[in-house]
Amino acid sequence: MNRHFLTMLVALSVTGCAQTSNKSPSLLPRVIESKGKAMIEEPAVEQVALTASDPQRLANVQASLERAQNTLQPFRTAVSSARALTNAASGSGKGSEAWVQAIMAIGRAEAAHGPTVKALGELDEHLQKVVFGMRSADEAAILGAVMQVEGIGRAQQAEIQALYQQLGI
Repeated sequence: MNRHFLTMLVALSVTGCAQTSNKSPSLLPRVIESKGKAMIEEPAVEQVALTASDPQRLANVQASLERAQNTLQPFRTAVSSARALTNAASGSGKGSEAWVQAIMAIGRAEAAHGPTVKALGELDEHLQKVVFGMRSADEAAILGAVMQVEGIGRAQQAEIQALYQQLGI
């Protein structure tokens, strides 16, 4: 019996190795694997030709930047006044005369912030034309101006929010 079992085991193992069915896995690359390499690789970046710098656009960008920078002093003055009135109104209730005066002063600070928002809108318009239209050598200058004006705008907005929070709004 032992000998018969051993013969049967050798016969089965040999037939398993000799089997050549098309359904068995192959070590050759499959079709999808050869295509997969192209799917994984990054596509070649197409170089976009930049249009020449536009002096008029750069002048407009500079004017918008200067308008935003020129709001700094009037805004500081308005915020200083609003802060004094907000401090005075802190102990009074909502709707009191001091509270109303503080709200009006914060409104003046928001009005002083308005030109910064307008300048940012102008710069955004220039940036949209450059990024989504004809790419231009002016893109870096516009982005730099946008970043500066955004910084001014965020700082001004934070001061206005702080005044509102001090009043409990």
